[in-house]
Amino acid sequence: GGLVIQLPSLTNVAPGSSGSFDVLLIDTDPVGSSGYNVAEDNFELKLSGAAGFTFTNATINTSATYIYVQSADAGSSLPLSLNSFPNTDFIASDTESAPPNYYRTLNPGDVFGLANVSYTVDPTASGTAMLTIANLNVATTLTDINGNLIPFTVMNGSISTSSVPEPSTLIQAATAVLIGLGAVWRRRQQRP
Repeated sequence: GGLVIQLPSLTNVAPGSSGSFDVLLIDTDPVGSSGYNVAEDNFELKLSGAAGFTFTNATINTSATYIYVQSADAGSSLPLSLNSFPNTDFIASDTESAPPNYYRTLNPGDVFGLANVSYTVDPTASGTAMLTIANLNVATTLTDINGNLIPFTVMNGSISTSSVPEPSTLIQAATAVLIGLGAVWRRRQQRP
């Protein structure tokens, strides 16, 4: 149980494409447990492994309900990321600025978005890039209204390209189909 920062595992992403995903914060405690009052989040997101994968933006426009009722970043026109894009490693930060409590309570089963992250995949990229939440309790933190750290765990993810057959493989497959069709045609021609 407890709070989990979760990243997706995206598969069959086409080389040369772009997309986005949500970084989620989930309360996995059993029903009836106490909630968590999150006032601020900071997270560092890294891409590693295969080359050709790049982050292009991070916003509060998440598919899941965004964690803060009134984002301090949106209210002051600040970007969510502290780094410029494109990159393969960035730190994002935001706080709740809605009175009277200046925090968002997460109860068991709640799922909130921390960021919507856009990415691109180079046309020549292949393989898998690991998505990692880095520097736990340093660059990646959840805090309450008093600045106290709130414990959490992480579920890292990945982005994997779809396999595109080599041209020689496609030629071999097409040749096999044509030979098979030729054999069927010849058998039909030989029938009385």
